[in-house]
Amino acid sequence: MIGSYIGRIRQIIVILALQVSVFDYIHLWGYATPLLGVMIVVYSPLGENRMTNLIMSFLAGIVMDMFTNSPGVAAASMTLASFIQHPLLEMMVPKDSDENMLPSWHTMGMSSYSAYLAIMLVVYNVSYFVLEVFSFNNPVDMLISIGSSCVLGYILAMSFELFRFRKKVNV
Repeated sequence: MIGSYIGRIRQIIVILALQVSVFDYIHLWGYATPLLGVMIVVYSPLGENRMTNLIMSFLAGIVMDMFTNSPGVAAASMTLASFIQHPLLEMMVPKDSDENMLPSWHTMGMSSYSAYLAIMLVVYNVSYFVLEVFSFNNPVDMLISIGSSCVLGYILAMSFELFRFRKKVNV
């Protein structure tokens, strides 16, 4: 059990480090920014305590906010994503799944995991950009930013998932 918590904390640190040191500096065509901090929430096990998940997501969002100088935007978006993660997972996984199942395309199936990942990315990106801009003066730019960031984030997240699965198979 302690090993799983240590692995989870290591995973959170790696995702946070990648987000604040690499992905925050990518702005394709001035719009697309991969916001993959939500992968902390996406990779949360089904049976994890919801309050623990909410607190860890909020703290991870606060850390991202400290490094990106966005006061509370990532924390609020991560908390919202964490809030909907558990009911969304319960709807998408088979009823006879293990309580401590880790979401992946291997455990959920490709179509269910793809839909789960897409919904989580859309929720996170919409809340992030709406809170960041906090104005609807230029809705076209905001929609382009949300859409392009979702697509780029989805491509990168699926790439990480293929790498994560390949790593587990080869071990």
